[in-house]
Amino acid sequence: MDYKPDFKLRDGPGAYSIVGFHDLGRVAFGTTGSLFVSAAFLGETFGYGCVYLIVEGDNLQKMLSGHKLFREWDGHNFMILSLLIFLPTLWLRNLSLLSYFSLLGATSAGFLWISVIVSGFDGGFAFHDLGLG
Repeated sequence: MDYKPDFKLRDGPGAYSIVGFHDLGRVAFGTTGSLFVSAAFLGETFGYGCVYLIVEGDNLQKMLSGHKLFREWDGHNFMILSLLIFLPTLWLRNLSLLSYFSLLGATSAGFLWISVIVSGFDGGFAFHDLGLG
């Protein structure tokens, strides 16, 4: 990353500094390397997005399929619902607003760890004790 190439990588300030992997691909393998690295990252990101929608659709289906409004829905409908829920976050001009969702996720993960540890030390807590299972 500290290597300074002899040619400009972009216009403006920092034109001769390597910023990301696409710049590394361009310095090492030329324009073809830059295109390959960019395509690989784009494909990987698209794949993660697809997997995320599938997982969220399955989770929504498991949580909401018992409700009378969602009884007739299949997995594809829940995937579309999860897409409609998360799509507006892609249109934010200020992405720092997503940090609140990140905080919520980190907090819920922390509470999950605490509940698993407490349940482990509690010695056999089960949902049927609450009449839920």
